[in-house]
Amino acid sequence: MVQTPKLLLSLLLSLFLWSTTMNSWADGRRLPLQAVPGAVVDGDTFTIFDVGRIRIMGIDTPEMESERNPAEPYALEAKKRAQYLLMNRGHSVKLTLEKKGRKRDVYKRPLCYVELPDGQDLGEVLLEEGLAIVYASGDLSRFKRYMKVERRARKAGVGAWEQGHWLIDHKEARGHVGAYRIVRGQIQKVIKKGKWIYLNFGKNWREDFTISISHRDWQAYFRKTLGSFKDLKNQKVEVRGRIGWRNGPLIRAHHISQLQLDK
Repeated sequence: MVQTPKLLLSLLLSLFLWSTTMNSWADGRRLPLQAVPGAVVDGDTFTIFDVGRIRIMGIDTPEMESERNPAEPYALEAKKRAQYLLMNRGHSVKLTLEKKGRKRDVYKRPLCYVELPDGQDLGEVLLEEGLAIVYASGDLSRFKRYMKVERRARKAGVGAWEQGHWLIDHKEARGHVGAYRIVRGQIQKVIKKGKWIYLNFGKNWREDFTISISHRDWQAYFRKTLGSFKDLKNQKVEVRGRIGWRNGPLIRAHHISQLQLDK
């Protein structure tokens, strides 16, 4: 009976520390430096006990089967490869957040670089094997490094690049709404309307594929590299992003890393 208060105090202290740690994880300021993966959801998402789902920073893998859509090519291969690399005899992996960039994605999942027990970067391995594409953003500090690996895999035609899975013509974009793709084509019209710049790939902007860029983003991230947006007329380009729909298929470009001139 004498030890009961001490035991209760110990339990309360443990609960407090657990609660404090969970709150700090919840707002993205702290994550365990090392953790053992619990399960693999798909090629770019896995779980960790007491944290939930972790999204691998800087890559996107083919989507698994859902209620609305069948599995994309190489989705299962990407998942199995990630599973093999992550579930390595119960070993822990190292998690790293971007120092100055986003800590979470739109679904509130922590965005982490993942270092495997042998020191390899998981995202880089999946890119090298053609099982992932670079998810371009302004806060991706490993962008140049990852793009170099992606180009090598694309040139070699390995993995999903064998079928050119992510690369589509602008005329095909309406069939890929909701998916992350690289859209290729020639800009036919350049229009500035209010605070927005529209790069149209066809004569009918209400039906054809379009890139939209806010004037603010153009000044901050595009102008230094590309100069005047008017000079993009008749340019052949590749743009990567998730295809949405607004009077036709559209990609909202936030950063220059999404747009490359097709030379």
